[in-house]
Amino acid sequence: MPRTAKIDSEVGEEKQVSAKRVVDISSFFTKDNQEKGVYHEPVIDGQNLGIKFRIIGSESDEGASVFSEYDKDIEHIESIEDTAKKNEASRDSMARIASKLTKDMEPVEGVEAIINGKPLVYDKDIVYEIFYNSPTIANDIIRFSRRDSNFMVKKAN
Repeated sequence: MPRTAKIDSEVGEEKQVSAKRVVDISSFFTKDNQEKGVYHEPVIDGQNLGIKFRIIGSESDEGASVFSEYDKDIEHIESIEDTAKKNEASRDSMARIASKLTKDMEPVEGVEAIINGKPLVYDKDIVYEIFYNSPTIANDIIRFSRRDSNFMVKKAN
């Protein structure tokens, strides 16, 4: 229901004026941000990680291909009977998929991030290592990529 306001006209009559809500539909567009990626800092068990990752969306051209690969991985993993082998395959798949969705990473402002005693820099092998050794972070990246609303309005950096 539109909002109205009474105003006095020159002849002393009251009129109802409708104040329309303006909606910029382009703020709901996600294509560019899905393709370029947006930065996301995972929060794990209530703690900010201190690293932000630039993640592409699942609806991007590359993201759709990555998730197609992930679906095939899941089918294969489900067929593995040995529990240890199944867990290893699952961990590797999540790390690979999250790595492919990640196009950059950097410490958040005011944080000096290190890994194995060295300053953190973007490198696909380091990204894989982070995701392999912390499936919780890998899972967060995958879930983030799948949520379209994460790519609305935000500007890709």
